Amino acid sequence: MAWTADDIAKLRAAIVALASGSAVQSVTYNGPPSRSVTYKQANLSEMRELLVEMERSVSGGPRYIRLGTSKGLDS
Repeated sequence: MAWTADDIAKLRAAIVALASGSAVQSVTYNGPPSRSVTYKQANLSEMRELLVEMERSVSGGPRYIRLGTSKGLDS
C-alpha cells in the first residue's frame, strides 16, 4: 500500500492519544483501498511498528552512509 504523509500524521496523532490515556482511537487511511482501523491500548506497540514501516515507505527505504577512516599515515 502506498502511504502518504497525511496517513503518517494521523497515525502519530492516534499514538499520542492512546499513550496519553484514551481507551480507543480510530484512524481512517485514504487511498486504495480506503479503510478505517480502531486501535486499543494493547495495540500501541503494533502502531509504533506500523509507523516505522510507513515512514520508510514514504522516505524511500533505509538510507546507508559509507564512512572511510584513516590513521593519518602516508604510505
